[in-house]
Amino acid sequence: MKNKLNPPLLALAIVAAACGGGGPTSVTASVQATTEAFTPDSTLSDRRSDSGPLYIGVSIHVEGWKDEDRNEAVFDRHVAGLLTMAEVAGDFGAVFTFEFSEVFMDGVIRWESDVIDRLDAFGHATGIHADVGGRGDSSFESLVAPLVRMRNKAASIGVDTRHVSGICSRGPWVEAALEAGFQSTNGAVEYCATSLDPEVVPDAWDLSGCTSPALCHGQLQVETDARIHPYLVDSSADFLTASESGLVLMIGNSGEAVDCAAELATGGGCVGDAADLPFAEALLDEFLQGSDPSKVAALTMSWSVGSIPSAAFVEAFVRVFEGAVTRGEAEWAGNGEIGQIVLGHQ
Repeated sequence: MKNKLNPPLLALAIVAAACGGGGPTSVTASVQATTEAFTPDSTLSDRRSDSGPLYIGVSIHVEGWKDEDRNEAVFDRHVAGLLTMAEVAGDFGAVFTFEFSEVFMDGVIRWESDVIDRLDAFGHATGIHADVGGRGDSSFESLVAPLVRMRNKAASIGVDTRHVSGICSRGPWVEAALEAGFQSTNGAVEYCATSLDPEVVPDAWDLSGCTSPALCHGQLQVETDARIHPYLVDSSADFLTASESGLVLMIGNSGEAVDCAAELATGGGCVGDAADLPFAEALLDEFLQGSDPSKVAALTMSWSVGSIPSAAFVEAFVRVFEGAVTRGEAEWAGNGEIGQIVLGHQ
């Protein structure tokens, strides 16, 4: 038996992709940004102090360096940037979920890298950023095959294979992820809605411009309750409906990359700096105030690291959540772990 979520209210806005490709040529530009001192607002709500914490899950999409499985120097530069991020975040007790592209995993295998163990030593989680289903009407078989291949490859190098991102498609992406053995997903952007049965698409939504993920990469405009509380889905044709079993869907704040928040509001390219931090603070406050103590609540965010951010910005970003974590209102967690918590809460 299913429980219908409140229907989404706002029209979908067609925006440019927040997850840029990037690569070696874009790294130097991104690290030039300076991050000013930023003190989180001490008046953030403490409404969850007498209930479960708000889980904070940050997806690091490890992607965009297309030659790293063939060029060891390129791979090493990417790894060095990732480890800097991991060390800085780990020093403040933050947990990131590093979700790997297949090209990066091929690099790990070819160059016999110990990067997975080193990320684990810093206290971080891992997963897969599949990036499948973005072209045409993908069939069930064409989605399952690469997901199974990547899941097996990830397992061979010690990557957690319960969690996957980058799977939205016009085809049956929910069913394919379940068939491939995944238990949770996040990063649901507007393009995900192209799989919905037309009869369940809200009247206010205009999907006519959603011809690719890049053209339809904004926040999926569902009710606040559905953004804050992950739920189970078993049908790509009606993933707005919660089911009693299935794939854990974490909508969170998916369409706005961590380092793109200010730029989406004002225009310009994505560079992590002090202007992005108030947006992260506002999200934290919104999710703390809007969460239902009887449900698992999670603020999940995405961050593409084709371009590696400065260490200063990584530190400033994780410090936004420091007060809420110290007070017990929020808790860092890997996305796969959040998925397990949701499944255990059913």
